[in-house]
Formats: sequence, C-alpha cells, structure tokens
Amino acid sequence: MTKTFLFAFFILRLLNLSAQNPIVPAGVYMADPAAHVWDDGRIYIYGSVDESVDHYCSHRYHILSSDDMLNWTLHENVFASKGKDDQVPYSDALLYAPDCQY
Repeated sequence: MTKTFLFAFFILRLLNLSAQNPIVPAGVYMADPAAHVWDDGRIYIYGSVDESVDHYCSHRYHILSSDDMLNWTLHENVFASKGKDDQVPYSDALLYAPDCQY
C-alpha cells in the first residue's frame, strides 16, 4: 500500500499538475463570478479582477461572454472606479463581488 502511494505521489509530482480555469485566458485572474443569461441568449460572467499580491480585487471589472459555453470572449475593463473617465467619480475604492441587473 505504501509503495503504491509513493509511486503515485512521485508520478503526479513529475507531471507537475496544476489546475487552470478553462474559460479564462492565461494570465487573467477573475474572482467572485456572477453569471447571467440575458434576452440575447448569451451567458455573461461578471468577475472581480485579481491583479495584486498586496490586496484582493482591483479598480476594474472584466466580463466573459459566450453563445455556446465553449468559445468565450473576454471584455476587458468594462467598469472602473479609478482612472480617467471612470464610472464611479465619487470614489476610488477597490471593487469586489460584482453582479448585474437588467
């Protein structure tokens, strides 16, 4: 039993397995997703953008959308609380846990 466990452990270690989110492009980190299907039949996933090791979330949101849940489109920086022409002129606070209502 121990030999089998050790063998499996080393094989998995050699393969260097790591989990990835299959719909988010590499290098894009989205958290706190909220998904909705609107009248156009597309699914939209609204998510916080995690980009810093010093704090969670950021000052902007991204959206993922799909017609078939196989091919995804990333819509970057659709909402921001900081920067030129941001959508929240009264605050530069971090954004987190997005959602949408229509």
